[in-house]
Amino acid sequence: VMENSPRRNTLTAAAATVAAPVLTGAYPYITASKTSITEGDQVSFSGAGRMGDNETPNTISSWSWNFDVDGLGGASPATSNSQNPGNVTFSKVGTYKVRLTISNGTVNGSVTVNIVAGLKSPSNLQFTN
Repeated sequence: VMENSPRRNTLTAAAATVAAPVLTGAYPYITASKTSITEGDQVSFSGAGRMGDNETPNTISSWSWNFDVDGLGGASPATSNSQNPGNVTFSKVGTYKVRLTISNGTVNGSVTVNIVAGLKSPSNLQFTN
């Protein structure tokens, strides 16, 4: 019906404009080599992130890691100020809350991930019948 309508030629296409959302704040990301380990294992960490579109400056000036937010006492090292701190050893059983905070000097943003450290199986077990 539209193809044969006498008023078809008078229709005009309106330009569609969609405004992209403007991000504000700081957006950190954590990459962990694994999140389920046994006590004494190491996990390799690296950080990434970005500042929001309207933040000034629009670059990350500091990286702050806390590998034992709840104070379990088994993370070594317990903190780091490097974007990619590398290996962290978790020597006690428990759930470790790991937090990365990024900042541009004015705006901060944080993200957390849980690392679950289970019991290491005993060695040298002997069974008798």
